[in-house]
Order: sequence, then structure tokens, then C-alpha cells
Amino acid sequence: MAKALEDVMDNDKKLLLEQWVDAYKKVPEETVKKIKEEIKMSYVATTITEHYIHQGEMIGEKRGVEIGEKRGVEIGEKRGVKIGKIRGKIDMLDNLLKSGMLPPDKYQEMVMPLMEELKTVDLARETTPEKEKRVEKIET
Repeated sequence: MAKALEDVMDNDKKLLLEQWVDAYKKVPEETVKKIKEEIKMSYVATTITEHYIHQGEMIGEKRGVEIGEKRGVEIGEKRGVKIGKIRGKIDMLDNLLKSGMLPPDKYQEMVMPLMEELKTVDLARETTPEKEKRVEKIET
């Protein structure tokens, strides 16, 4: 293939190509990356190896997003079921209290652990600083 290109290219084109390759070699890798980012060419490969690396990164990124979304849905569903069960227990105790079948002191004794558990489950979805602030409020 190189021989075929050599036959097609005249000396001016060969010189221009050689100058371009020499100039490209002298540019530091950081500068090349910065230029590519500025002109939105981050995933344009300059070598075959770089092309395969980019393809792998894009496939890996896509798979990571898919796995992350799937795990997020699963965790959210589990958390939702748990919250629903706790709220159901609290509602049942509320109904027993309202109907007079459960004394208020026994109601408080049974509801407080459920409320704490509910807060703990709700805290699991918050960011760390918010979680720490709310945990401090609960503990004090």
C-alpha cells in the first residue's frame, strides 16, 4: 500500500506529509490533548491504537452507565418496599390507637423504633454531608 501511495504522490505532497509528521511529533502529548478538547475532538484518534482505546472507553462507559442505572433502580425499588412496609406498620399502629385498642404509652413504645428505622432508610439516599447533619439531629 505504501508503494502505491508513493507512486501517486508527487514530491511536493511527500514533503508536505513529512513536514506534517515531523511537526506532529514535536508537539507534546498534553498540548495535543488540550487542542482536541478545545475543538471537541477528544475521541478522534490519530493512530489505530488510539482508535481502539477510544472504542473500548466508549463501550466501557456505556456499559458502566447501564449497570449503574440498573443498580440504582434495584436499590430504589428495595428502599421503596422497605419504606412502604415501615409506613404500613405505623399506619396499623395509628389505627389501633384511634380505635382504642392500643394505649398511648404502648403506641409510643412501638412507633418510635419504626420512626427511627424510617429515618435511617431515608438517610441512605442523601449525600454524605446532609446525612451527617440529620444523623446528628436524630442522635441529640
